[in-house]
Amino acid sequence: MDMDKTYSDGNSGLFSYTFWYDWRLDPLEVADSLNEYIEHILAATGAEKVSIVGKCLGGGFVLAYLAKYGYDNIRNIAFDCTVGNGCENLSDIFSGNIHVDTEAIERSAIDDNLPFVDNPGEYLNDFIIASIDLLNERDVCKLSEKTINWLYKKLYKELTPRLCMASFGTWPGYWTNITKDQYQTAKDIMFNGAVPENAVKYAGLIEKLDNYDRLVRQRIPEVLLGAKAVGVNVGILAKYGYQLPCYIESRDMLGDSLVSLHLASFGATCSNVYDTLSDEYIAERTAAGYGKYISPDKQVDASTCLFPDSTWIIKGMTHENWADCNDSLIYKICTTKEGLTIDSSEKYPQFMVYSDSDDDIYKMTTENCNTTNWDGPGIKKHNICTYFEAVIKWLKTLVALVKSKLTAK
Repeated sequence: MDMDKTYSDGNSGLFSYTFWYDWRLDPLEVADSLNEYIEHILAATGAEKVSIVGKCLGGGFVLAYLAKYGYDNIRNIAFDCTVGNGCENLSDIFSGNIHVDTEAIERSAIDDNLPFVDNPGEYLNDFIIASIDLLNERDVCKLSEKTINWLYKKLYKELTPRLCMASFGTWPGYWTNITKDQYQTAKDIMFNGAVPENAVKYAGLIEKLDNYDRLVRQRIPEVLLGAKAVGVNVGILAKYGYQLPCYIESRDMLGDSLVSLHLASFGATCSNVYDTLSDEYIAERTAAGYGKYISPDKQVDASTCLFPDSTWIIKGMTHENWADCNDSLIYKICTTKEGLTIDSSEKYPQFMVYSDSDDDIYKMTTENCNTTNWDGPGIKKHNICTYFEAVIKWLKTLVALVKSKLTAK
């Protein structure tokens, strides 16, 4: 109810009314506050309805509101890279599905190739990546990988609940990230496993989690299809082009570095990160009339999404990149009267590619769709010579940096 705009960037009016919520609370209780907030907005503006955006974690709270209060006050709904339909990063952790993979670590290092300080940072990253790659090619890392994974499997039943419940495991808002098929497993590990006192200690929390699971998580398609049935426009934006975190069993799923495209899009069929959908699958879907929903890079079939005609997918943009072009599409979804679809605008087709150079999105084609920095499950690009080249470059720039600092003094 406090209309303090201190943190509002005013982008096209999209953030004129931002609902600040506490993700440590029960999402169904937050839904009560959100309902009150919407009622205040309608009273203050004289509007009949509002459009609502669920961004990232906010998607789960939007779903909680819809499940509890319905659609009478809603005109449009936009989900912006939501984890409200589940997020493997947290769901796998809560469910004990941790698995370290050195090839995945290398891909993550390449994806996150960001400069540390000045120009030397670039060469330091090259050196780190070259080192990991060289160790992988010679299977030096495999023993450590196998040892860590073996040790984790021996300890996870007690380790997981103790670590999680000492941190974000006690926050109901974060439990909205647990997928429908992993909720019971996660609950058993946290409360009914090797730390039995948790069942009594967190009885009140368990009741809240079960209520959300029963009223929201298990009913997500029903809730969203119900909105569509009464004339609410639902638009979904998801991203991909990156693997998921390298320490979870779902690491090879296509995603935006945090959540899989399958979950964020509410149902897209996807290949893994280093492969494509099979020719047989594509031929079958095309023959059935769904060819236009296949991405030019042959990695995504959007026809299996809950809303295939109002789901937009951007390749080459990470989860945490909330660029203006991203917000502009969300704004169009939120201001449509007739209902925006993938055929409504040439600017916003179903499949797009993000260009970092000019911070914009473009129609995906077979020519511009290869935006990843690595290719294949094994990244074979370094040998002894290139490794030492990276070492020498880094040492030279390090010496130059030290000299410049000494000269400055």
